[in-house]
Amino acid sequence: MTSTPAAHDPNKMAVLRRTQAVFSVLLVLFVSPLPCHNVPAYQKPVMVQQTGKVLPKPQMLTVSAEAYTLAMSGFKFTYGSSSQMCDIVDQAFRRYYDLIFVVDGVKKAPVVSKDMSELTELQIMVKEPCTGVYPSLESSENYTLTVAAPMGTLVADSAWGVLRGLETFSQLVYRTDDGMIIINKTTVDDFPRFAHRGILLDTSRHFIPIKYIKQNLDAMAYNKFNVFHWHIVDDPSFPYQSVAFPDLSAKGAFNPYTHLYTQEDVKDVIEYSRLRGIRVVPEFDTPGHTASWGAGLPGFLTPCYDGSAPNGKYYAANPMLNTTYDYMTKLLQEIKDVFPDKYVHLGGDEVSFNCWKSNPDITKFMEKMGFGTDYSKLEEYYIKNILDITTSVGRDYIVWQEVLDNGVQVHKPRKTW
Repeated sequence: MTSTPAAHDPNKMAVLRRTQAVFSVLLVLFVSPLPCHNVPAYQKPVMVQQTGKVLPKPQMLTVSAEAYTLAMSGFKFTYGSSSQMCDIVDQAFRRYYDLIFVVDGVKKAPVVSKDMSELTELQIMVKEPCTGVYPSLESSENYTLTVAAPMGTLVADSAWGVLRGLETFSQLVYRTDDGMIIINKTTVDDFPRFAHRGILLDTSRHFIPIKYIKQNLDAMAYNKFNVFHWHIVDDPSFPYQSVAFPDLSAKGAFNPYTHLYTQEDVKDVIEYSRLRGIRVVPEFDTPGHTASWGAGLPGFLTPCYDGSAPNGKYYAANPMLNTTYDYMTKLLQEIKDVFPDKYVHLGGDEVSFNCWKSNPDITKFMEKMGFGTDYSKLEEYYIKNILDITTSVGRDYIVWQEVLDNGVQVHKPRKTW
């Protein structure tokens, strides 16, 4: 089967991609009393065109001085005769054809030298069935790439390995000053050092439109990242439109009409990620970081007190109420149904005990449970209940390191920030 390159939009991040821009730019701002005339003028970062350099560096890479040309009309991606076929690879063929032959959003036919051999085909061999699959922590991303005219080969156990190999192939290709598209004779044997290579996007503090989330996913794919940690809700806003609790976004989003991720939006992001070999791991952080939940879930947050009277403020999930765990069971069941990944991130960090300490009903509950005045035990009680609920709905969990630092026994992945 041969790819049909005409179906893909060629404009997506072409300039960024072809210059091999560094994925993350860290801007450090120094506050200084120096007068303005001593401050150097801002200079844009220099974007250096790469010539066949691969990022990240493969486990084994051998590049020969022998070089081949590629012609837009003559080059094709194909499946090997015994290869598995699926939409993941089909769409990757289209994307990478455009990444190689598109310049500034326009398909630009390269100059072809008659004095050089021509690479006319890259034949793909996928060993495992790949129709309808999603990437996972256990996915194989190994691949072997051989570039030699007239036909190169890319062999991988899975479609995910094919995606990483196609990315490497596209990075090996470069356009010369006189307009030729060149690739050197190359062999690559590669596999990732880490199974989890993630980027976190916080869409609660700053709502990010789907268009820009997809641009981040493209940048991740170019750099072979494979986990989109979607910090989708937090104190400032609740943009996820829940089916079970629609008031969470209706009353907790910055704007319930414009700053919202509908179920279709979420499915779109998950599918876009899947086609690039990227897992989507959502984070719903509790018991802290839940200020945006309060209006949409009456009774979920803990009333804070000044002395013997409520002060009108609310903070953190109320760990003593059965309704809190009923809410979380229903929400986690929905998360399991919407997000296909095995893992959900449960947060668990930065829980201030001040509101719990002020609440007389919480104090009585602490006495009843034998916690004394150790509020970390109350936090542990809440977290253990949420972990059990998550397991009961059929999902594994990730928590922040702080959960373990506070004494909760967790035998699952955790993250440190």
